[in-house]
Amino acid sequence: AGSNYTDFVWLCPNTGNYTPGGFNVDQTLADIGLPDFGDFWIISTMGDHGLQNYSAASPLAFQVEAGGSIQIVYTADAWYRISALLTNTMAVLEAEGESNYIWTVNNVQGNISNHVVFTEWQHPYSNATTAWLSQWSEAQVANGDGDTLSPGDEFLLNTDPTATTAHSFAVTSIVASNNQVAVAVKLTRDTVVTGFNDGDINGTLYLYGTSNLLNTAFTEIAGTAVNGMDFGNDGNEHTYVFPGAPAAATFYRAVIK
Repeated sequence: AGSNYTDFVWLCPNTGNYTPGGFNVDQTLADIGLPDFGDFWIISTMGDHGLQNYSAASPLAFQVEAGGSIQIVYTADAWYRISALLTNTMAVLEAEGESNYIWTVNNVQGNISNHVVFTEWQHPYSNATTAWLSQWSEAQVANGDGDTLSPGDEFLLNTDPTATTAHSFAVTSIVASNNQVAVAVKLTRDTVVTGFNDGDINGTLYLYGTSNLLNTAFTEIAGTAVNGMDFGNDGNEHTYVFPGAPAAATFYRAVIK
């Protein structure tokens, strides 16, 4: 039997008339008892960019009998990894850095609260961003293509890291006239990722110079940074114009970084 009013429900008499606050007329109490459930609760919550038990739902709640067992599968999205898994605020260290982790507890003896956090994978592809890489699977990028460009280079040029890219990049002309020097730089590439950054390069163009190829290193020329939008996305060409004839630079080199 119940011990307080919330354990019971009033059954409506045939007349349909309740008599709250007054004498009960043809009304009885029914013991609804306690619902069937396990002895302990297992609650699991998570942040963005992953799944728990192959579901995006959060939280997940499970009821487990004392001495029972439970298993929850945590899966990070592509290009993400588990950065932290806490069980009753204690870190599960073996889960950190994994793309997939199966959390298991046998002989449950109390309530358990889990929380998992996913973060961007610290991949080996230089400065390529997760937003750019996520256009392909991790396996596709790892398998590479037939060119000599690394995925990091492909990111700077905004070309497809899974298809062989034909490209050229060079200082094409140096013209001194009318007391100024014009240095033209041109980039060609054939697997432009037009759906990202409007096809513009993701890197920035810089011009380096030196006065002596034998014993003077190339150094960046101040004020020569050109972003992707200004460099263009098709048959890229940019011409630097310097007033006067800069004595400090006779030889030039273009760099995208």
